[in-house]
Amino acid sequence: MRKFLLFIFLLISSVSFVYSEYKLDNASLEIAEKYNFSKINLGEEPTRQEFIETLYKWYKDYKVLKNIKINYSKFKELDNTRIFTDVDLDSDFWKKLSYFTGVWAFAKNEKFNPEDKINYKTFFIVMKRLKIMYSVNWCKALNICENSTDINDKFMKWTYYRIIAKILDRKLRKNYYKPQDFIDLWYKPFLKPSYRFPILRQTLNWCYAFTVRNILKYKYWIWVYISKIEKYIEKPSSALWNWYYKDKYDKIVHIKKKNYSDSETFFTKLQQWEPLWIAYIFKYKNSKWEDKTVPHRVAAYSFDSKGIWIAETVSNTRKRIPYNEVFNDYGSVKIASFNQYDYIKKSNWIKEKIDLEKEKNFITKEF
Repeated sequence: MRKFLLFIFLLISSVSFVYSEYKLDNASLEIAEKYNFSKINLGEEPTRQEFIETLYKWYKDYKVLKNIKINYSKFKELDNTRIFTDVDLDSDFWKKLSYFTGVWAFAKNEKFNPEDKINYKTFFIVMKRLKIMYSVNWCKALNICENSTDINDKFMKWTYYRIIAKILDRKLRKNYYKPQDFIDLWYKPFLKPSYRFPILRQTLNWCYAFTVRNILKYKYWIWVYISKIEKYIEKPSSALWNWYYKDKYDKIVHIKKKNYSDSETFFTKLQQWEPLWIAYIFKYKNSKWEDKTVPHRVAAYSFDSKGIWIAETVSNTRKRIPYNEVFNDYGSVKIASFNQYDYIKKSNWIKEKIDLEKEKNFITKEF
């Protein structure tokens, strides 16, 4: 029931916090017009059918460009009784799907729903199988993709067309690393700065625990009881959250962490509605000292032309910090890598972990 109510809330309020006015840069616009690509709903993910249709159009030119030869005699009939049952055998789309499956761009035992969304992971797998990109690291060197991909990463159409444009035109493979580069490329965050991102005032040295808690509340609608965890791992209240305590905290909450350090990943994640754990230098005051500077961990949830919007746990406010407080001139983070946090669902827990949670109630139930 909670999941349903959350869905209704997001559906109703989406118009107030989702950016949808994406635009194509000139190179992407030329590609879209040349191949009659759809310029409608650029802020949405292409479907698998749209991917096949566009791939078929521009891959013919790419083959000529690279002098790629394909042995059609090796193709075999596809199984339509079990795998591709939802595809019309008499359609032009079926012929295109057969072609790309025949060259193993798609596995022959793969379920294929034409309406499913294409994601970064699938896109790069297909590009590798077609020998367009031999590895994710190789395409990262050309600045045309992420240095890490995930099946849950949302792949907006405008980004898809931009990567196609760069594949076909080497002159477009430039180094983008300054924040303004991404603003100029029409990167937009999924959440507007005014969105009421979860925030809870921290106590003492708890910025790590509270920031992770706020991210998990936004992403999964679960609550983490930090004081219970602190007591269980025998962390003194006045002690800093060092990596020993952080590791214990992460295991109890059942989260996995991905580390990144480049500006391209940062902007791409925030435009995929993925909040990130970041660090910056913070001036801290209390009864013992004034203006002490410390590395401060917060949740970044949005951005604009002037800086990054964060949920700041000391003042319990949402505010903007300048880009130069997080990134250096070369697009790398200044202090520590920024992190993405994903929750491991209880269905994947071992019995001992389930029993411990039942006894201690460190987190609320999953919705």
